[in-house]
Amino acid sequence: MVTLKSKLVWLVLLLPLLLMANQEKADQLMREISTRYETIETFEADFTQANSWAAMDSGIESNGKIYYDQSNLIMRYQAPEVQIMKVTDEEITVFSSTSNQMMISKNNDISLKPLELLKQYWDISTIYLQENTDGYKVKLQYEGGRVEANIIDSLIYDIILYDVSGNSVKYHFSNMKINKELPENIFQVEVDDSVEILDMSK
Repeated sequence: MVTLKSKLVWLVLLLPLLLMANQEKADQLMREISTRYETIETFEADFTQANSWAAMDSGIESNGKIYYDQSNLIMRYQAPEVQIMKVTDEEITVFSSTSNQMMISKNNDISLKPLELLKQYWDISTIYLQENTDGYKVKLQYEGGRVEANIIDSLIYDIILYDVSGNSVKYHFSNMKINKELPENIFQVEVDDSVEILDMSK
């Protein structure tokens, strides 16, 4: 006769195995994603960025194009205002048409590539996976916030970063072009003489 007590005992015994299997599955997923992105030499996509501020109950949505190769990443915002953010290993350059300023600063280990954003939190988080017909929904819960991502064919289509206050930024990528020739001079940031340049990289 199987009693409630014996069922609970078996559950306690099986729980570590279930958790281990989930961790193994999570590690396998990360290996698959990493392997996929390791084959990417050039990347181009449309993106939507949604920023939300919980305390003010407000948000803003932007869109544009993202391009990157092995050394450079640039996000060219088209709406609601023209902005440019370029990231290299050495510097971050941000141009705003509203302020008519361009700021250059040192890069202190910041990367905006989708895989690097995900990996930044992977090893410090409790990982939850939800498998669906298209791929996986991933939630990373860590002290101070969480990250959610939608993975399809080992590519990151959505990634959302939440801080401890509930503020968030979401990136959605679409119309991806992988290992195609990028537009000529796409990583050059050209501004006219009226733009104020603030160089803090020295």
